[in-house]
Amino acid sequence: MLTTTRGPRRSVRPPVPPIKPMATLWLLSRFQYDGHIKTVPADTDFTMDEFAAFCAQFSIGHHVQDQPGETLRVRPTSDGDDAEPYPREMQLKDAKPALWDCFDIYFEHVRAHGEAKQ
Repeated sequence: MLTTTRGPRRSVRPPVPPIKPMATLWLLSRFQYDGHIKTVPADTDFTMDEFAAFCAQFSIGHHVQDQPGETLRVRPTSDGDDAEPYPREMQLKDAKPALWDCFDIYFEHVRAHGEAKQ
């Protein structure tokens, strides 16, 4: 007759390392001249220039014509489309975005309402 002893079970798995917080945050991109708001998985370590370039890939060539040589800028979406743009070298996380926050991406040479700068 075979007998077994029962006792506390011991785990043989190695300890799980602590999980790093995710740097990806789902945001909304409202790209100038694009009639569609896009959901984008943005890296919060992006600079605003990197964030603009990342969002551009989903609009330029699909719904928006490229404007070579023009600088893309990022600003928070506002009721009057008149919010000041973020500094280009600022990191996205410094804007303290929350899940599904909306950002305007636009060509710098054009004002909020589509008028050319003088």
